[in-house]
Amino acid sequence: MLTLAIDSSSSSCSVAVMSNGIISNKVQAHMERGHGTAIMPMIQKAICQSNFSLSDFTGIAVTIGPGSFTGLRIAMAAAKGLAITHTIPLIGISCFEAVAQRVNQPDRLSPYDLLLIALNSKREDLYIECRDSLNKKVIPGGAVNSNVFFVKLKKLIDRHTSIRVIGDGGAQLLENAPVDIYDNFLPVNEKDKEPLDATDVAHCAYNEASNSKTNSQKNTPNLTIDYLHSPDFTLSKN
Repeated sequence: MLTLAIDSSSSSCSVAVMSNGIISNKVQAHMERGHGTAIMPMIQKAICQSNFSLSDFTGIAVTIGPGSFTGLRIAMAAAKGLAITHTIPLIGISCFEAVAQRVNQPDRLSPYDLLLIALNSKREDLYIECRDSLNKKVIPGGAVNSNVFFVKLKKLIDRHTSIRVIGDGGAQLLENAPVDIYDNFLPVNEKDKEPLDATDVAHCAYNEASNSKTNSQKNTPNLTIDYLHSPDFTLSKN
């Protein structure tokens, strides 16, 4: 399986090439804007440096949200264009799912009861999802204020519940954690703090394909984005 993974859902733009579960190349740049100009040259560079051609790829994986309204649309447009033009299956990957795959149950650093995936939304609220130790969603993903989220979380835990936090919104979430549950949180390692990038997307696509659950669509433009937020600006209907 040869996968091209694309992500521009946050304040960076990244492309990765994965061959049979191994990352062969990655191109990444931090940017607050300019994703639309940067993404195609980055794709070309990643493919060229990996010594493959587009016709070799068996899948193109792209993030479908939540994340930056504009960034998600840019990555999706690039992925759809390549998938349709070169007859390559298109694989939609949730940003929550991509970050969650970092937690390898048999090989994880420390056991936990609940996993909180917190993604930076560049607003006061965060994109947050809560899962149990078997990866079952117990609080569905959403754009939510930290205080509102903690009200929901307290109903699920007691003083013995251990909670692991991953994602680039983790620090912001923990800053607002109530004092009476702060000891429930496990120490956050550096890898868990890192923002989503295309390598996460590639690993997630590979895992899903291995489990025969891949959300792939060949030659179809119908893959949609889950923004969770409305855009900051909308055009007048007048």
